Amino acid sequence: MVKKATDVDGKEYAIKTTRTDDEEKSMIVKLEYDLLAFLDHKCIPQVYDYINIEERGEISIVMDLCTGLSLQELFEHVPGTVEEIR
Repeated sequence: MVKKATDVDGKEYAIKTTRTDDEEKSMIVKLEYDLLAFLDHKCIPQVYDYINIEERGEISIVMDLCTGLSLQELFEHVPGTVEEIR
């Protein structure tokens, strides 16, 4: 689940939350956070925080809010197939 949040200065963020009690899935979310934190590119959202609330089985990543078309919507608006676009 992804929710939009706004801080006291008006900056908007995305909070991506996963609920799991599976240790492997928890490690995958942490790996995603670590990877995004390592990367620095204008087309990749910056991450700001990793929150693991174990007693609720809830893991969240706070990151830049990306607006615009979803990947699905983008493909629906681009003529041709994925193979042709490559």
